[in-house]
Amino acid sequence: MTTVVPTSEEDPVLSVVRFTAEMSWAEAGPEVAEQQVSSLCLEAQECVVSGRWLDLASLMITSADLILNKASDKDVECIFTIICNLVKKPESLDEVLEMAKLLSTKIAQQTNDKPALRLKILFNLYNLLENPYCRFQVYMKALLLALSGKVVDHIIPSFKKIDSFLKEWELGVQDQRELFLAIAKVLKEHKSSPKETLKFLTKYLATFSGEDANAMEEAKEEAAYTIIEFVKSPDMFQSDLLEMPAVAQLEQDTKYALVYQLLKIFQTQRLDAYLAFQTANSELLTSHGLVHEECVAKMRLLSMVDLASDESGQISYSLIKDTLQIEDDEVEPWVVKAITAKLIDCKIDQMNQVIRVSRYTERVFGPRQWQALREKLATWKSNIANVITTVQANKVTEEGTQAVQVLSLAFLESLHHQISYMQTQVGILLQQIHSEKNESVTLSRFSDQVIRFAVLLDKLAQSFSSMHGNTTIITSETYHSNDALTVYEDLSEQGDNENENEEGLIKSKEVVHYIRPKPNRLPDGKKNFLDLDVINPSLGLGCTRMTADLDRYSSYTRYSSCPDDWELAQKLILKGCDPLPRRICFSRTPPHYDKPLSLDTSLWTKPSDSNILWNRYKCKNYNCLVSIETLNKRGFHKCSDCFNLSKIGWEVPLDGSESAEISINEVLALKKGEIRVGLDFSPTTGTFAALMRERNVTIVSATVNLGAPFNEVISLRGLIPLYVSIGTRLPFFDSTLDLVHTTLYLDGWIDLELLEYVLFDWDRVLRPKGVLWVDRFFCKKEDMKAYINVFEKLGYTKVIWKVVAKKDKIDDELYLSAVLEKPLELKSTQTL
Repeated sequence: MTTVVPTSEEDPVLSVVRFTAEMSWAEAGPEVAEQQVSSLCLEAQECVVSGRWLDLASLMITSADLILNKASDKDVECIFTIICNLVKKPESLDEVLEMAKLLSTKIAQQTNDKPALRLKILFNLYNLLENPYCRFQVYMKALLLALSGKVVDHIIPSFKKIDSFLKEWELGVQDQRELFLAIAKVLKEHKSSPKETLKFLTKYLATFSGEDANAMEEAKEEAAYTIIEFVKSPDMFQSDLLEMPAVAQLEQDTKYALVYQLLKIFQTQRLDAYLAFQTANSELLTSHGLVHEECVAKMRLLSMVDLASDESGQISYSLIKDTLQIEDDEVEPWVVKAITAKLIDCKIDQMNQVIRVSRYTERVFGPRQWQALREKLATWKSNIANVITTVQANKVTEEGTQAVQVLSLAFLESLHHQISYMQTQVGILLQQIHSEKNESVTLSRFSDQVIRFAVLLDKLAQSFSSMHGNTTIITSETYHSNDALTVYEDLSEQGDNENENEEGLIKSKEVVHYIRPKPNRLPDGKKNFLDLDVINPSLGLGCTRMTADLDRYSSYTRYSSCPDDWELAQKLILKGCDPLPRRICFSRTPPHYDKPLSLDTSLWTKPSDSNILWNRYKCKNYNCLVSIETLNKRGFHKCSDCFNLSKIGWEVPLDGSESAEISINEVLALKKGEIRVGLDFSPTTGTFAALMRERNVTIVSATVNLGAPFNEVISLRGLIPLYVSIGTRLPFFDSTLDLVHTTLYLDGWIDLELLEYVLFDWDRVLRPKGVLWVDRFFCKKEDMKAYINVFEKLGYTKVIWKVVAKKDKIDDELYLSAVLEKPLELKSTQTL
């Protein structure tokens, strides 16, 4: 067995070329083999030297494919890993895409030759690629290989993440169409759940929106198949198929018109219509594998739902018997079946021979259903408003009862705002429903959640009604006569839809487990040294606005390597999901980490490339961060010279010219020996902190990674990085810092109110007589007065104050540079 051992950057490539060439030509004899091996190695070396990575990949993959049956699986995987790593070499995205297509096509070509191993290699290639569209191309090849090689079990688990993949890949309609159809074919081959197969077939058909007849022709067969599978499925009662152009075209098609008619019956009509259709078309049903008795059973349940949709809210036994065409003693069993299938919630009134419906599932969910849902929300909003009014109107004299009243009022007002928000969202969705096709399953689940919420609100309203005398509280039951749905009792159970992600509802089990209170392991409920009996892990409120991204962040394998997703984490933090939940996984680290430099050299020495994990950055080495040639290709733009570890740029002109700069020595001279610890809130790699360290001042550098390794470089220089966003309260205790410095961060982009919150948080951490150093804050001329007004609200002493023209703009922008001292005593600066 041969093992490829890399000894330098280029050696692994040449070793693989030699190894595969020797094995391929082994049977040709030593003389021929040696000549061919030398020729291939020479060609490979020329490709490396000239940077012809695509040619090199083609040469290597051809040789490697020839020996796939001759080498062990371990050696094959090692060989292909080195070959696939070539995708990191080209700088051109087009070349990377071509290389990804070449490698994935060659790997997936021989589907009957070690398909599981080939699929594993494709997955490795996928993970090595950074460009989303390149990843999509490889994933499509993996789907085709899994299907042809009959190894679909290995790829089906990835379908759970397909929604996050789609967000990452940003595919066009045609690519989405091919993806959904390929997944559906894999699921059909696997004979998986019909629901999953139909889910992706429905997505596929939904891509044919506004197409001409010729373009939709290709969808006819799949549309007919989807209809039949929907009818066959004993537990699927909803779909959007009727609304889809790709399905609607079947109505006029000579071959599939009857199939479309069958769908119409199962989505909009009752049992009698099906029986009439079956009498006339029994052979059609049989030819499609439909069992008449099973169709009758499903249509009886759907007919029950249709009866439940009647506005009266109650159905007589006799009407159920006639509609479902059953005997008297079968009425209640069929009602129970409908409840079990979660199609309706109701109470059975045996004495009066009626059922009273509290909830039913819509068979289709279109604009009419959205409008009805919006009206219900308006009703519930009114209910809460009435409860609040009732509580406010009652005069409570007892102190204890008054406290309860205040708390209840605050809670109800919060609920009132939440319902208003939900109502607004439904209005937006109503506008979108006309132009977008949504899955009815998702809509019905949302509807069910809202109904459950309504039940809770009604019960809350009734409770307050009993607390406050005879005052009438309007509930959804009161509104029943005005076309609102009566809610008697929530009989439904939580089902599979608990895993469905909805905006504002955190569904991730990992996150829910994380924020659950963690009690101390002390006897008799004793408190710990923090005087707490439980620890409540924190989670940012903004996370509820980004539940899809939060779920992606929380999807990982415990005690394994964490996903390489710092960009996702930073996106969450910057948008207010801060703090993020902790994770129980091992952080990714650079694979060849070198010993860091000593403090006497690290401040001004370029860090080693091997000490930075470059995977998610545009630049792949430090030279790229500082080279003139890569100026617009580095992935960051806020400070073009951030990574130039130089003191140049901090010199202040001494020629008396008007300048916005203030020197470090000038500021330190104002407070000799008093400035010891401080914060620099800037887009920085720590240069200000390095200059201050040389003057025996410790500075914490607060920044995020703006497309480049800002925090890593600060740390490698031997300084202290603080990974924090502008929207986060500083993690320092009150009155603990001597200095807060900021430059080129807060400027004319910032909202005035946000600036106030930031400045007063800085005031909180500054000690009395501490210094706020605002270095070159700039904005448009006409805005400077408003910004100065915000700074002056602090009431600080202006030790140095400069407002000068920004020299790279002509009469357009101004600089403000200031050194401000915090007073000993608080002075209110509140203005009307």
